[in-house]
This record gives sequence, C-alpha cells and structure tokens, in this order.
Amino acid sequence: MKKENAGKYLAILGLLFLLALPWAVANTVLSMYSTFDQITLFGPSDPSSEVTTSWVPTVIGMILFIPGFLLLLVSVVGLNYRKNWVFWAILVSSILLLIIFPIGTVLGLVGFMVLFSERKNFGSDVQPTQAKN
Repeated sequence: MKKENAGKYLAILGLLFLLALPWAVANTVLSMYSTFDQITLFGPSDPSSEVTTSWVPTVIGMILFIPGFLLLLVSVVGLNYRKNWVFWAILVSSILLLIIFPIGTVLGLVGFMVLFSERKNFGSDVQPTQAKN
C-alpha cells in the first residue's frame, strides 16, 4: 500500500474514532434528561442504575477518542498526509483534549506542537512526497 493511501486511511479512521466522543456525550445528556424527566413525572425513586448506565457511552467515547487522535498524529508525522481537513480535525480535537486532565491535556499540547511545527506543510496542493522534513 502506498504511503499516501495509508496516511489517508489512518486519518479517516482516526476521524471516525474522534467522532465517538461527541456522540457519546450527546447520548449521555439525552439519557440523563430522560432519567430526570421520569423523576419529575413519577416522583423520586432509585435512578442510580439509569445514571450509571448512561455514563458507559461517554467512557467508551473517551477510550476511542485518544487512539483516534493518535492515529491522526501518525498520519501527519509518520506518513506525511497533510490535507486541510486533517489540520482542522487535529486543531479541534486538541482543543477538546485540553479539558480531559491530565492525559488529555498532554495530548492536546502535543497536537498543538505538531500543528505549529508542520503548519506550513498543510494544504490541498501539498503532496505527501513534497512535504518538507
């Protein structure tokens, strides 16, 4: 497999993993809303089982988010795949990672350093073989 194709597929897979966290947080918010809506309608009961199970998607999303971010970084640094959408995906994910202390903060700062050091090499007209090292 060519280096460009491998970088593209790793970047797409990383982006799909990155989308797991917003989906999981939305699922958790909707589940918590439903639980508190039931408490409002039917009175206080023991909602601990619903609250506990509503956090499972968020944990899975966080577990998938970090490898997705690392796949994006590998596609940029290791395989020289530097399209504009990868730049913006790493930027947004770096900002989101900053709030997941402490591991996420470190990974977010690493993402910013990679973007800062490689910022001139990103763009749709830059081919992976033309990227400067």
